[in-house]
Amino acid sequence: MNGRLIKGGGLVLSTLAFFICAAALLSTGCGSGGGGAEDLALYTLERVPQTTSTTENGSIQNREKVVIESEVEGRNTIVFLEEEGKMVEEGDLLVRLDSSGFEDARIDQEIDVQNAEASLIQAREKLAIVKNQSTADIEQARLDLKFADIDLKKYKEGEYPMELQNAESEITLAEEELKNAEDQYEWSKKLAEKGYITEVELKTDELAVERKQISVETARGKMDLLRNYTYGQQVEKLRSDLDQARMALERVERKAKADVVNAEADLRAREAQFEREKNKLEKINEQIEKCTMRAPHAGMVVYAQRDSHRWRGNDEPIDVGQEVTEREELIHLPKTSRMNARIQVKESSLPKIREGMPVVVKVEALDGLRVNGVLSKIAIMPDATRSWLNRDLHFYHGGVDL
Repeated sequence: MNGRLIKGGGLVLSTLAFFICAAALLSTGCGSGGGGAEDLALYTLERVPQTTSTTENGSIQNREKVVIESEVEGRNTIVFLEEEGKMVEEGDLLVRLDSSGFEDARIDQEIDVQNAEASLIQAREKLAIVKNQSTADIEQARLDLKFADIDLKKYKEGEYPMELQNAESEITLAEEELKNAEDQYEWSKKLAEKGYITEVELKTDELAVERKQISVETARGKMDLLRNYTYGQQVEKLRSDLDQARMALERVERKAKADVVNAEADLRAREAQFEREKNKLEKINEQIEKCTMRAPHAGMVVYAQRDSHRWRGNDEPIDVGQEVTEREELIHLPKTSRMNARIQVKESSLPKIREGMPVVVKVEALDGLRVNGVLSKIAIMPDATRSWLNRDLHFYHGGVDL
């Protein structure tokens, strides 16, 4: 007669052996020499696997599939949805979301891009003008400095010596005229003594001498004025002009550099603004494109489960007119016929199961068809999306390969 060991083989075997030995002692006097081993009843024990029974709900899914999800920002309304269960080919339209808001935003953004581009062109032209004007101002300032230096040298080495020479010539000429006037006056006096000329004529010659003396003194005064005052004053003025021209050149160079830097900074700002507005437009266009979702390969349309969105309820399927959020799964396109089951395991059932255990899956949709599988995955953390219903009731995602 064979016995079946269900659980805890070592402990049950020892206990069973104890009871067998006790029965033998009572009937044959085991341990006291009352009988031999051939009088004992022997049994063969067999270790068999324990069957753990727990029932969890879930859904059948393809093991390999492409998930079509919304990549559009915010909440958007479905305006077209392919029928579930329909076979589609690559490129067929699956879902279209309402893009009217993005279309309006694109028009406004295109205007912003055009304005930013116009500002960028103006900034480029302004930079070119500023550079051109700066170059012209610097060249003019350098020319003014050069002329100021030439004026100083010209006066010291050219104009002043000429003025000095002219003053000396005037003195020489005035002294010669004075000497002639004095000679004429001496001769007139001799003639007047002899009665050859009148007193009036003699007086005229005397006045001529006095005028020539004044001319000599005037010429000598001009010479002194030129040497002692005019020369120094003019040299200082020209030196000041030279210094002013040198400082003006430095100011112009600094101003030109600052103007160019400001114009370049404005150009960079306009470029950054233009790129930002253009990127915004590209993003809006991308959002409009993402509102249309097409099949990446041939397959059957399967609507995604929406149990991750607790405010809608688990049994509400997607449909035209409903709103979807970014990254929400919409459609699954199976790639192969290999299936798996997605289950929700209660926390109380975790001690009974482990990954790798055989599982029997009952498919209610196929008249209770039973399919053998293997528990391939148990989540480490509970499903946070279901904890709001009951904080003391935790479910863990699990997967069964069929």
